[in-house]
Amino acid sequence: MRKLRAISGYDVQGLKTFYFSNIRSVISYAAQAWFSLLGEHNRERLERIQRSCTKIMLPESEYPDRLAILNMTVLSEFLFELSRSYFNKMRQDERHPLFDRLVF
Repeated sequence: MRKLRAISGYDVQGLKTFYFSNIRSVISYAAQAWFSLLGEHNRERLERIQRSCTKIMLPESEYPDRLAILNMTVLSEFLFELSRSYFNKMRQDERHPLFDRLVF
């Protein structure tokens, strides 16, 4: 992202689009399966990635301000919500292959 900003002069919206499509999508891949098993140390390591990327987008702002400006949430909140919504869909679909295996 630093190179994109320096070389091509991407604006904040372009960098945000790059982050969501190339970085956050990889971070959140299959999060429903592994997020609840993640320890606090590893959650913080993932959060550092997002913190660094948002700093490249808005270097003059503090992290909470950057999140507000970019209309983003803390990464662990995003991953939790992603997992929650997936399991809610499973709970509502009796035909889902894992429906009988989950305790609600």
